[in-house]
Amino acid sequence: MGLAASPTGVVILDGSPAFVAAATDYIERLTGYAPVRPGVVLVDLSLGGLELAQRVKQGNPAQVVIGLALFPTPELIAEARRLGIDAVVSKESFADELPGVLRRLGSDR
Repeated sequence: MGLAASPTGVVILDGSPAFVAAATDYIERLTGYAPVRPGVVLVDLSLGGLELAQRVKQGNPAQVVIGLALFPTPELIAEARRLGIDAVVSKESFADELPGVLRRLGSDR
């Protein structure tokens, strides 16, 4: 079943206080997301986010994980891919990029 087959739940693991739910650290975010079983997990790749995304993928290799980066350098994208992250999206163009990334990932599954 692809992402487009049904409404997709999304969990955003980010350190920004702008989000509705907050956690004090990435471990709390990681343990807090598990019962939700989202279709997509968005992870801020700064401040430990690469490790968090890797742990999400290790716990569930089929989980779609998209990394968010303020500066998605080629090196960061390569490291994210190596860790199993499905895609990296720029925080600055997030709203424009995400729909296409979700469509692509949905058709890949």
